[in-house]
Amino acid sequence: MNINRFVCICCFLSVGLVSSRNQTFSQTLTAEQLDKIRRATVFITSENGQGTGFLMERNSDHGIITTAAHVIGSKDKETFAGLEVTFNSGTEFELGYKANVVGVDYSKDLAFLKVQARNLPEPVYLDRNAPILETQDVIVAGFPLGDSLAIGGRLPKISISKAAVASVRQGATDAPVVIQLDANLSPGNSGGPVFNRDGRVIGVIQSKVDDTQIGFALPASFVLDDLMGNVASVAVSSLEINGQVRTISLKGTLVDPMSRVAEVQMVTGSIEAIPSVDLRASKILPLFPHRRKQNVRCLAGNFFTALTLENQKSPLDEQFVQFVCKRSDGTEINSPPYPIKLLLEKSPGVKAVRPDNETSPPPKTPTPNTLPEFAIPESRKEANVVLTVEKVPVGTLPKDNRFSQYRVRSGILSQELKQDGTVFRRVMIPESTDYYSDMNWTNSGDQFLLHGKTTFLVDFPQAREIKKIDTRSSENWRVLRDNLLFLKNEHDHITLINLEKNQVESKWKVNRSFEVLSSSRAGNWLWRMREPKALYKASLNPEGVTRLELPNADRIYETDYRLSSDGSQLIERVDDRLTRYKVDSGRLEVAQSIQLEKPLNNPLTLQDSSTDQLLILVAHNMILRNKDLSDRKSVVKAISSQNFNVNYTVEITDIILSTAVDKTRNQIVLAGTETLWFWSPKTGEVRSQSMLRSARVISGISMHPKGHTLAILCGSLTNHPSLYWMDADSKK
Repeated sequence: MNINRFVCICCFLSVGLVSSRNQTFSQTLTAEQLDKIRRATVFITSENGQGTGFLMERNSDHGIITTAAHVIGSKDKETFAGLEVTFNSGTEFELGYKANVVGVDYSKDLAFLKVQARNLPEPVYLDRNAPILETQDVIVAGFPLGDSLAIGGRLPKISISKAAVASVRQGATDAPVVIQLDANLSPGNSGGPVFNRDGRVIGVIQSKVDDTQIGFALPASFVLDDLMGNVASVAVSSLEINGQVRTISLKGTLVDPMSRVAEVQMVTGSIEAIPSVDLRASKILPLFPHRRKQNVRCLAGNFFTALTLENQKSPLDEQFVQFVCKRSDGTEINSPPYPIKLLLEKSPGVKAVRPDNETSPPPKTPTPNTLPEFAIPESRKEANVVLTVEKVPVGTLPKDNRFSQYRVRSGILSQELKQDGTVFRRVMIPESTDYYSDMNWTNSGDQFLLHGKTTFLVDFPQAREIKKIDTRSSENWRVLRDNLLFLKNEHDHITLINLEKNQVESKWKVNRSFEVLSSSRAGNWLWRMREPKALYKASLNPEGVTRLELPNADRIYETDYRLSSDGSQLIERVDDRLTRYKVDSGRLEVAQSIQLEKPLNNPLTLQDSSTDQLLILVAHNMILRNKDLSDRKSVVKAISSQNFNVNYTVEITDIILSTAVDKTRNQIVLAGTETLWFWSPKTGEVRSQSMLRSARVISGISMHPKGHTLAILCGSLTNHPSLYWMDADSKK
């Protein structure tokens, strides 16, 4: 077969088979599964072309998207400009975001993009253990032929079609390395997901054989390995010969989209040892027999090391190197063994140099300003490993995280405005082009926090000064009791900052990767851990973490959870079932469970504004905003957390994306696109308040602890947002 007939479908692939096959396909997935696929699959445009990607991770303020590397650019590109991803492409609710490349693995033709946005749709689930068999029916989603199929002045609409597995190619182990598909793929689908009948991703579309229905996909296991951090490539940077001593300098690249790589080690050994290992006994590459192991230096996604051979008894063509990638969650992954001779052959520009023509050594890694390491037990590599937390010396705020003051010459940072008798105060935030992911009040209500790459603390109510702290490396933040600001950074370090004293109270280091799901002002919070999947309850003293014994731990990333302030109750929302557990140490006892009515397309989702007494759930028929409100609806349910049978429902002609509880007036505030809705569940009364005509789309709200002021964040989440304080007492 002519190798030129293999093509990367970089305008990018989607399957378009005959309608009879599509009718059969429609019976394999539920309407809800199909809707999830539509929402999570994105249209990608770049300077290199157009393609497909899909959302596989989301946090409170960002999402990670996977696609094929050739979609975003060639291997020799140093920068990737003009990247944009579009959700709900081709519909009147499409919304585009600029994307940044956070990882590329050209050896697997994989790329990972990051978008800064809130309220992203539910990610798809990648299943590394799903069976893949010949003749198995699968579903492919994507954008065939890119925008050439777009109509009505919009971007192209997603195509979802049926295909079949034709062959499963295995590598050195029994694990699949290539999935061959029988599918009518077209330029435009590269990077698109391949689903099984359960709606789980089993592969990523990459290429096809030209003028045939033979296509190829990369198995999901490779994507998951790279997502958590992996070695992408290794090359020789220099070879030095000094008598019988030969020094080979190596440079490698990492793919680490979630910043999980903690350490990289290199092992060296003889090629003779490789055939002695039974690779079929393992689904992953083992660590081959080796003579020595050494740490390598990592810097900005690259690593540097050198191999020294001291005598001719170890010829180059008999040596191999292998790399061990250690992640912050305790898991490890081994690279393939790289024969030195093969590495030299792939580096034709490298020439042997003598000491009198010595090359410069690889750059030294600067000593990072990080917290001290502590010993991690070997047991953490086991499947039943638990999360541990250790306190570390406090010290002072790092240089980049010190508080600084903002003042203006006029001595005031706000402006009072009125509309229909309601008083608003617009707060002038410096660096207003920053992206803000969340907002909240301190417990006393004396300060308001706006959190993004920078956290601003605004004094209330006069807004005469603003304090600033750089929190760009923080993934999660919460305000706890005693005005403590909780920050968790990308390396799973915890910092508790006293907002009144502007100093660090304590620092902690966690041995595994985790995410904060919810917290209470009393100081209890809920953590979610990925590998192995588990939930933990923690207190203000993080050493007191308790693992919760969940009946469905394999679905914790598809489930909403809330923990009560005192830590005695856990609320779970999975699909459309709501369950209340009593928490006794780590044991969970079901106290109540009900099936929720699903009046709209989307499942009812727990809101962050839920309180110990009240749970707020929202479902809407569209996730994006549109100027025509006539066909946009949301259903909001208020449910007693003590008795699910006590619940109230209201339907709003708007898209509700943020809620707040007004305990003073026994009402719930619902933020629509340009309107605030005030709902009293017990009476059923609903009132509305239009935002200021000078304001833009509402993106979030937060109620003052005493209920007299509502904070409203308006405008695009990524472009010049504006902050307003509304006097709730002045509202008619």
